[in-house]
Amino acid sequence: MFGDWRGVTWHSPEDQEYRSVKPFDMFVPEACAAFLPPFDSVHYHYFGEELYDTGYSFGAYLERLLASRGFWYWPQTLCRELAESAEAAAFRRVMPVVFPDHDDALFRPTPR
Repeated sequence: MFGDWRGVTWHSPEDQEYRSVKPFDMFVPEACAAFLPPFDSVHYHYFGEELYDTGYSFGAYLERLLASRGFWYWPQTLCRELAESAEAAAFRRVMPVVFPDHDDALFRPTPR
């Protein structure tokens, strides 16, 4: 988390768009949850391509991480722009089958 992440979130000195992204939960090789200073909320980052604010604090993110068991692309369910993606739909469809105690109400974008 404390490195500069060259070659992961950014690749060249001219590449400034994702340079301040600080990954902390790399749940798949191509995406992560990250801090984006100066914001207090956790962001979803698809490396080098997309960055979305989940709207959730670190504590709220951790609560949802534990409830999700890290399954599939679960952080997408928290992002308004991705809440209806194929990955989020797969999470919602399969999660209650695999984990019957799943509470889907936790996995929604924050209200505006």
